[in-house]
Amino acid sequence: MTIYDTNWAEAEAARRAWMAERAVCSACDATLYWRMRGRKPRSIAVALLDDPSGLKVTEEIFVDYRPGWLPPFEDATQSTEAKEMEKLRKFQAGETQ
Repeated sequence: MTIYDTNWAEAEAARRAWMAERAVCSACDATLYWRMRGRKPRSIAVALLDDPSGLKVTEEIFVDYRPGWLPPFEDATQSTEAKEMEKLRKFQAGETQ
């Protein structure tokens, strides 16, 4: 079977669009933030800020994939892939956290 004019990136974006959204810069297409639909943004691109020196990491996700040379952020909560997937399952089921 041959599939013509398929943009797999757009197809994947459409599949995910029902649960999350990504805001992008209209000039350069850089990601500004990502969020689950109906919720506040969970992350923003630090490079967007003129002075990020006052920021503090409060949560780390997918810590099971953190490189061995990178220590945990001090006082940040830690969440594994399993915990994040459980949060996603609850969100998809309409349960609140």
